[in-house]
Amino acid sequence: MKKENEIRKSIVFFDGACAFCDSAVQYIIKHDSKKKFLFASLESDYAKKYFLAHSIQADKISSIVLIEGEKIYFKSSAALHISKHLDSYRKLFFIGIFIPPFIRDYFYEFISRNRYRISTKKDFCEIPNKQIQERFL
Repeated sequence: MKKENEIRKSIVFFDGACAFCDSAVQYIIKHDSKKKFLFASLESDYAKKYFLAHSIQADKISSIVLIEGEKIYFKSSAALHISKHLDSYRKLFFIGIFIPPFIRDYFYEFISRNRYRISTKKDFCEIPNKQIQERFL
């Protein structure tokens, strides 16, 4: 059963063991004044149930996933679609959508493969403060 706020908000799934990904989530939260996004780690029970219910092969996902209504975005497309909803000039990053996906995803995958070298791997997700805790599924 969907929570009421899940129906009208977009969901960002992220690697909960990755400090780089956690920083990206914190960045989104900071620049999402309309509170459009809800968050769940890829490792969470919520993600597993969601992916199973929507026939998404969760074992093949190792990076960001964005759910907007009935649309599902992966990799660079997810990041760019998130950017169009952020505050201020950050919306301009969406212009990158005009770059062919195979080029965008090449660079996205390079960063994704090296994200644990860029930042440390975490054994657990940080517990969000009370102000943002309701945005995590």
